[in-house]
Amino acid sequence: MTEQQIATLFFEVLSVANASMMSYVTIVFAVIGSSYFIAHKLPKRMLALIMILFSMISVGYIMEITNEYGDIVRLGMLINELSTREGSSLHWHGASFKEGRFALSIMQPLMSFIVISTYAGTIWFVFLARRLNKNSK
Repeated sequence: MTEQQIATLFFEVLSVANASMMSYVTIVFAVIGSSYFIAHKLPKRMLALIMILFSMISVGYIMEITNEYGDIVRLGMLINELSTREGSSLHWHGASFKEGRFALSIMQPLMSFIVISTYAGTIWFVFLARRLNKNSK
C-alpha cells in the first residue's frame, strides 16, 4: 500500500468506528429513556428478556468497537513507523508525532473501558429507575 492509501484507510476505519460508537450510544439512550418511563410497569420476565436482548446487542457492539479501535491503533503505529523513514510524506499525520504514539497506545483499552462501563451503567440505571419509580407510586 502507498502512504496515501494507508492514511486514507486510517480515516475510513476511524469513521466506521465512530459510526459504530454512535449507533451503540443511540441504543443505550433508547434503553435508558424507555426504562425511565416503563421499567417499573414491566413484569420481571419481560424486563429480563429486554435486558438479555440488550446484553446480546451490547456484546456485539463491544466486540466490534474494540476491534475497530484495534485496527486504528495498528494503522496508526504503521503510520508512525513509516513517517520516520526518509522521504516519507506522513509527517503531517497525528500518529507520526510522539504524543500521537502515546494516544494510540491507550486508545483501544480506553474505548473498551468506555463501552463496557456504558453497558454496566445502563443495566444499573434500568434497575435503579425500576426501583425508584416503583417506590414513588
